[in-house]
Amino acid sequence: MTTIETLDSGIADAKDLLDMAVEEGDAGAVADIESEVEQLTAQLEKLEFRRMFSGEMDPNNAFLDIQAGSGGTEAQDWAEMLLRMYLRWGDEKGFKTTLEECSAGEVAGIKSATILFEGEYAFGWLRTETGVHRLVRKSAIAAIPRSARCLFLPKSTMMWKLISILPMSGPIPIGPAAPVVSTLTRPIRQYA
Repeated sequence: MTTIETLDSGIADAKDLLDMAVEEGDAGAVADIESEVEQLTAQLEKLEFRRMFSGEMDPNNAFLDIQAGSGGTEAQDWAEMLLRMYLRWGDEKGFKTTLEECSAGEVAGIKSATILFEGEYAFGWLRTETGVHRLVRKSAIAAIPRSARCLFLPKSTMMWKLISILPMSGPIPIGPAAPVVSTLTRPIRQYA
C-alpha cells in the first residue's frame, strides 16, 4: 500500500508546486514538475503491469492452438485469418513466434495450427484469448455463420477440455414479439 500512498502524495505535491509555479510565472519549475509527473506516471504503469500479470504462469512462454472446429471451409478460412493475426501480433509485441504445426484445409484456410510464443509474459498476454472466436459474415464460400476455436496452452499443461459451439439451429427472435427468456439452443460438443 505504501506505493499507492507514495503516488498519491507525489501527485498532491506536484499539484501544489504547479500552482505556486504558475503564480510566480516560473517556467523552469513547471518543467521540473512535468518531469516529476512523468516519473509518477511511469511508476503507476509499472504498478498496473504487475497487477495485470500477477498470475503464477504469466511470465512464461505460451503455446497458442487454433482449430477450425466444425464450421467447414468458412471456419477453416477464419482460422487462417486468426493465425495470421496472432503471428503479426506476436511480432509487434516483440515475441519470438514459431509455427510448430499447421494442417491445411481441404479447400481454403487451415484445419489447425500451433504457435509457440517465446518472450517475457507471453502467457500473461495470451491467457485471455481462450475461447471461441466467431466470425459472422457472408462470403462466396458459404453464407452460414460458422465458428473457429482458439485455445492457447502453456508448456506445462498436458490436456485441456475444448468446447466448440456449433452454428445456431434456428432464427434469432427480434423485436417486441420476441420472448423475454431466450429459448434458443446451441448444440455443444465437448472434447477431452
